[in-house]
Amino acid sequence: MRLYAAAAAALLFAAAARADSIADEADFRFHRAANLYRQGKVEEAEPLYRKAIELDPNYAVGHHDLGWALERQGKAAEAEALFRKVLEIQEKLLGTDHPQVATTLTSIASLFTDRDQYELAEPLHRRALAIREAALSTDHPTVAESLNNLGWLYHQHGNYARAEALYLRALEIWKSALGAEHANVATCLENYADLLRKTNREMDAVALEQQVFVIRRKQD
Repeated sequence: MRLYAAAAAALLFAAAARADSIADEADFRFHRAANLYRQGKVEEAEPLYRKAIELDPNYAVGHHDLGWALERQGKAAEAEALFRKVLEIQEKLLGTDHPQVATTLTSIASLFTDRDQYELAEPLHRRALAIREAALSTDHPTVAESLNNLGWLYHQHGNYARAEALYLRALEIWKSALGAEHANVATCLENYADLLRKTNREMDAVALEQQVFVIRRKQD
């Protein structure tokens, strides 16, 4: 019995060591891909991302980042399929109300928004917002991200009143949490300025654009 137990333990140890080795190799490929992606070398990053998820099919972040690499190359349908694979993995391993699920929902919604498929994007952005408010807090920076995303969706769809309310709430959260000169604040101000111009409030739009200019100049 002891011999069998020792042999079983040895096999388990070997299997664990092999699993660790595969995970390390997947991480190595992923980080190489991420570095290339940051350098704008998206086509070179793609095969490394693919190898990482081939080594570890449940490597959610690998699927996710490969999705964005494909989107950057105009392969939106492939990107969506990968994001949905990530969503499946995350909901299985983390549950349906985890903040990482909200991040993936946001990615899918962004693809739909870019394709002007607002009716498909809206429920995903709303679900992401609800998850973040419940799992984090109503004044968490990622809640502001969801508010800004929903605002942009309504903005593009011509629902300016709803968009403006969401932009204002996002700005309030980001300014409080990250500071008035954060890049996210500048992005939201830029969106809001465009909305103001489209609703014939030119002077207000110019004032916001001046704020954006000052923030971006300090970041440079």
